[in-house]
Amino acid sequence: MNTITLYKVTCTKAYQILEQGTGYSLRPWGDNTDHYEGYDDGGKLYGLPEGYTVETMQDDSTAIFDERQKHCDIVLHSNGLPGLVSSTRTVVLKLHLGLEPEKQYMNPHTGTVQTGEEWQADCDHLGADALDYTWSLEEVTP
Repeated sequence: MNTITLYKVTCTKAYQILEQGTGYSLRPWGDNTDHYEGYDDGGKLYGLPEGYTVETMQDDSTAIFDERQKHCDIVLHSNGLPGLVSSTRTVVLKLHLGLEPEKQYMNPHTGTVQTGEEWQADCDHLGADALDYTWSLEEVTP
């Protein structure tokens, strides 16, 4: 699975009020200016669906394209995770936690022992809330 770093960016001050809010970007928040202020979450890894690519454009910006080479907009899904929307479909991205699938971890949400693969599946259902639990995830030694 290919992974990408996406930044959850919050604009707190903007020239136009409609520009304020939270969304996802392939780039971190830049420097604050007289007209724009905000911050980002430092970036998180997400799994890119099969066939999707990140391309560099002529203006040196980057963009995501689906398997049919249709440009994707990055949106904030209702579960708090980023979604990719193209003219052909919508896909919600999954957190990529980088856990070893066979190792065992104590699930801080349920208090049970799970493999990395099982915890990743739980996180796919928890959405953005999974980040809060993952920071306190502990590996269980046999």
